[in-house]
Amino acid sequence: KIIRYSIISNSINSEIIGEINNPTSEPVESIKLRISVYENDELVEVKDTYADIQELNPNQTSIFRAFLDGQYDEETLRVEMDINFDTTKKGKSPFLSITVENEDLDKMRYTNHATYKILGHITNLGPHKTDFVQIIGLFYDQDGNIIEQGNKYTEPRMLGPGETTPFEI
Repeated sequence: KIIRYSIISNSINSEIIGEINNPTSEPVESIKLRISVYENDELVEVKDTYADIQELNPNQTSIFRAFLDGQYDEETLRVEMDINFDTTKKGKSPFLSITVENEDLDKMRYTNHATYKILGHITNLGPHKTDFVQIIGLFYDQDGNIIEQGNKYTEPRMLGPGETTPFEI
């Protein structure tokens, strides 16, 4: 299920950033989105993209991102999305814990853009090691629109039971 998405345009092209959720009672994997972009009701682009998290447990959320070839006027733009996925019995470990320690907004000196920095720790609370732990953050404006996405793999990429590592996005 698509929860929300935003279209972000610059002077060259546009991108779609959004959130999806697994509303089923089973874990799913290989989550593929087909995005059809219409301008003035004319199909202008079709893009395929995947959820950033490859496997979603029931009620778990992931982000997706797709870069578009053109720059579009949001007033005349319409987007349709289809989601395909496979069910799986594996599921993902529910044992990771994340703590955000500092949210900081830095204004860069030489541009008009803001840089967001999130600092925190992630701990493996489960009984088994975890591999390739990725932290994904979505940034919203005051109206709840998605304005940016950031992600980072932990270092080290493998966390044993009880291990904690800091992160910065």
